[in-house]
Amino acid sequence: MSGNHERGVPTADEEAAELTDVESLGELFVAVLWDGVIGAIAGAAGSVVILGTILLASLAGGFDFDSFATVAEILSLDIVLSADATFWAGVVIFVVGGMTTLPLLLATLGAYLPGRNYAAKGLVFGGVMWTGFVLAYYAGYGGFALVAYLVATFVGHLGYGFVTGWMMDNLFAEEGRPVLAASVTSPAAMTEASADPDGNVPRQETTLVDDIVEESDQTEN
Repeated sequence: MSGNHERGVPTADEEAAELTDVESLGELFVAVLWDGVIGAIAGAAGSVVILGTILLASLAGGFDFDSFATVAEILSLDIVLSADATFWAGVVIFVVGGMTTLPLLLATLGAYLPGRNYAAKGLVFGGVMWTGFVLAYYAGYGGFALVAYLVATFVGHLGYGFVTGWMMDNLFAEEGRPVLAASVTSPAAMTEASADPDGNVPRQETTLVDDIVEESDQTEN
């Protein structure tokens, strides 16, 4: 028996088992697929928020819906698509990205963001994503329209991050931490590891959703 095992430090195989909590590649695939479904549902809810704020901004002259074609044009889809088709392609890319890529980034990179749950981390995440959006979709607004554009899109991104994170906190509560996110070590965990390099203190695992479940149980009691 190795020294690490005697000190209570898990082996590489044990860590892999803890991260996936599945017994086969088939179960891992199903778990990842189900995580994707949960992420898509959460991202769809968040997308409703940001689309709502964009709609309000457009009523004040602070957003031109033709800007949705920007991403499609960057991908050179306008070469093979008509102007209307390019616009709708941009809308689809925006919505699908909000349901897939962004929830995945929040689930994985969330370990490095401040906050005890995904809802809090989502606020920071949304603010970061806004910095890219506000430049990519800017269409020469000025005066009050510019203020409406900046404020509405910023609030919308904060709303997207919070709602998406809140949905993930609740939908993942029974499933545990997303499988892909389980392989990401948070700075706090790395600090604990550096404080006990020899593994003399038994390691205690925790997840974002564990905190919510524990708080809920305490409230019910």
